[in-house]
Amino acid sequence: MGLCALDVSEWGFFSFRGPDARSFLQGAVTADVRTLSAGLMLPACVLAPDGAMVADCELYEETATSVLVVTRPAAAVGLLRTFEKTIPLSQSALRVQSGRAWLVIGEGYERGLPWTRLSRPARLLLGADP
Repeated sequence: MGLCALDVSEWGFFSFRGPDARSFLQGAVTADVRTLSAGLMLPACVLAPDGAMVADCELYEETATSVLVVTRPAAAVGLLRTFEKTIPLSQSALRVQSGRAWLVIGEGYERGLPWTRLSRPARLLLGADP
């Protein structure tokens, strides 16, 4: 079976950068950010102070001091509002990434980031056409 590319440019892509980006996210999401490493997708949730779920998301290591957070369109606004309130308290910066993004599904495609939420191999490709 061939490859299938889905345009996911409307998803939310947020880059957290700075010396405490990982520790900031460690206290803000349900996943153990300390286990995040290159080539790994870490699923997580963002919770409100009362424990209500704000957004489900995926975390990717961009560099040692930056983490990419990806969420579906319906959760992007809530995630952004939650982090806009708390990011000034950290030594990190939050940047919303825009541009083309694709979810490429199928065997043999190696570009982009791993996306493991499907039973078939899939890769997330940002800023380029597949």
